[in-house]
Amino acid sequence: GLWHFVANGLPKKFKKSDQKESGPDLVKRAISAGAFVSIAHPEWYSLTSEEALSVSHAHAVEIYNHGSTIKSARGNGIFIADILLQEGKKINLTATDDSHFKVSDYGGGWVMVASKKLDEKSIIRALIDGNYYSSTGINIDKIWIDKSIIHIKSSPANYITISGKGYSSKTIEGNNITYAKFDLSTFNSEWFRITISNLNGKKAWSNPYFKSDLIT
Repeated sequence: GLWHFVANGLPKKFKKSDQKESGPDLVKRAISAGAFVSIAHPEWYSLTSEEALSVSHAHAVEIYNHGSTIKSARGNGIFIADILLQEGKKINLTATDDSHFKVSDYGGGWVMVASKKLDEKSIIRALIDGNYYSSTGINIDKIWIDKSIIHIKSSPANYITISGKGYSSKTIEGNNITYAKFDLSTFNSEWFRITISNLNGKKAWSNPYFKSDLIT
C-alpha cells in the first residue's frame, strides 16, 4: 500500500493521486504529463522485485539515497536496478540526498546533468534522455567507445568497475587512478553499468549501457 516516486517536471495542473490509483498507473500518468519519474529509495521501504517490475516503465531507480542511508542504513537501490536490467528493462539510475534536515543528511548524493541550456525544460529533457550520471563525490569526466573498447576518465579513484548480468564484472584497481579501459567483446553481458569508487566510500555511477544500442 506504499509507493514512493519522484516526478521532476510535473505541470502545476497535474491532478493529485487518490486511493484508487495504482502505482503503475500513477507512473504512467506522470510520464504522460512530461515528468522524469524515478523509483525512490526502494530499499528504505523494502520494495519487492515483483513490485519494482510493475513500475519498470519509470525512467530510473534511485540507487543511492543519502537521507535513508544516514537515518535507517537503507539507502541503496542497486539490487532493484540490476533485477530490472536483467529482465531487459532499459532503466537508468539516480542518486539523491533526500534531505529532511533532522540529521546531517544533506549534500550526500546528486546527479550531474549534461543539459544544453540551464532551464527546466532542457534539464528535464536531458534527464529523460539519460544524459547524466549519479555521484556521491566522484566526477566522471568522459566515457567514450572506440570499436569494442570502452574508455573511462574520472577524478582520482581506487576502483573502476563495469558490472553486467549475474556476476559479470571487470575491475581496474589502483591508487588515484583516473583512467580505465575495458574490452567489451570479452564481456559476457548484453548490458553493463560503470561504478567508480574510492577508499573513502565516495562513488559515481554511469547509467546502464546496452550493447545493442552502441555503435562500434
